[in-house]
Amino acid sequence: MAEAAGNDPTAESVIRKLVDVTQAKAPFLLRKVRTLVLQHAKYRETIMGLIPQLERQIELEREGKMVLQPDTRMFPASKQFRKAFDEVFAHVHRRVFINLADRSLVARALTEVFVDFLVRWGEEFTQLEPHHRTFLEELCDRTCAQLNGDAPESFVPKEESDEPLPNVRRLRLPDDIFKNVWMEVNEFYLTGKRHAELERDLHKPVIPVMVALS
Repeated sequence: MAEAAGNDPTAESVIRKLVDVTQAKAPFLLRKVRTLVLQHAKYRETIMGLIPQLERQIELEREGKMVLQPDTRMFPASKQFRKAFDEVFAHVHRRVFINLADRSLVARALTEVFVDFLVRWGEEFTQLEPHHRTFLEELCDRTCAQLNGDAPESFVPKEESDEPLPNVRRLRLPDDIFKNVWMEVNEFYLTGKRHAELERDLHKPVIPVMVALS
């Protein structure tokens, strides 16, 4: 409880009261309330981690060392990808979940899998084919091996497990992962674009300027 409240006595008191009232008035909602409390605790943790970065960015902007430009780029993945993502997410999540030693890394692993998939197929992707599913499974296995500290070439994935899986739809995990993938892929393309522009500038011919002397 204290961890969910961020060790804030006031927040902890509110959470305890919320849980107690739910237990007394609507106990059938208790599991949902606990899930939402933990979800918002994660949001708070993320936000608190971003604050130092935001303060640093504000400082750089104030000093004129960083000038922000509007980003008008489109999402590099094809429109069909969201449909395919929804179709395969449960299978990809299951394979990652049962093969990952540290379950706290599930979201990170899923993001890496789908980012790597888009980097490979990008705008070529039009619809989900059998070879795409095979590639996704290979990415799952490679990512799990790396996060488990195992050599990918010797990693033997589990195909079946009796362990119950979390309800990803209830936790809105697919939406969260898709947003993560969107940001990661855009950053990847932006970085690639910057490198291409730098490379182009480095190879521009130098035009001599003749200065007339009076």
